[in-house]
Amino acid sequence: MSTSTLITRHSRARSQGFTLVELLIAIALAIFLIGGVLAIVQDTRRATSSQGQATQLQDSVRLAMTVMTDVIETTGYYTSPQSEAQVDAFPAVAPFVGGQTINGTGAFGAAAPGDTVSVQYQTATGDGILNCGGTSNVSGANEYFINSFSVDALGNLNCTLTSAAGVQVIPLIQAGAAGPNQLQVLNLQILYGVQTDITASNGSADSYMDATQVAATTINSYPAWDYVVSVRITLSFNNPVAGLPPLQFTRIIPIMSKMGVIT
Repeated sequence: MSTSTLITRHSRARSQGFTLVELLIAIALAIFLIGGVLAIVQDTRRATSSQGQATQLQDSVRLAMTVMTDVIETTGYYTSPQSEAQVDAFPAVAPFVGGQTINGTGAFGAAAPGDTVSVQYQTATGDGILNCGGTSNVSGANEYFINSFSVDALGNLNCTLTSAAGVQVIPLIQAGAAGPNQLQVLNLQILYGVQTDITASNGSADSYMDATQVAATTINSYPAWDYVVSVRITLSFNNPVAGLPPLQFTRIIPIMSKMGVIT
């Protein structure tokens, strides 16, 4: 056999290309690799979204807790404590009786959206004391602020502010409107630190009660609301990471005019 004949046969073999089986195997491998790449991209997008929502949640909780803390700490403040008794400084206005500055509803552990808490205080014009809307008294006279915190059925944490300007609902945390991992407040749970031992003068909470228990209790013939010295707030949220249990954030807020030692 001549050399030219061998070269011709080898050239024909090389020009035949891939077989059908080889093409099918190559396509299957390509589909497998593309599927793997797409899965990685989707996981990365989900992780980025969850991280962004977690950051948003932390920022929202920090802001809401700061507002609630500043407002609740100011409970019972009024402009003339040296010359006027608290019972005279705070007239009866719903949901308070005369002299009362804190009130709430709900039993701890009750179904979502949970409890409510309302506080009031009196401010002087220009004193810079803020309400839950972030504004202060510039009316030119003394003014009362009533701040009521609650969670609605949509998962928004709201403050209802009652002032000389009227009643307005201020969202502190707004529920996310879309997406698989919506930012949503699931529950607001509140306990009240009460000083039941009237012989102690340290302003220390020796018992924690829910609003139902406080309303049903009298201490030294007075409503137990008069002996609330702190408020324990727990906010529950949807976890931004799908499949994980809800997140909870808790803070104990002292009432500055009454609180001594946290126990």
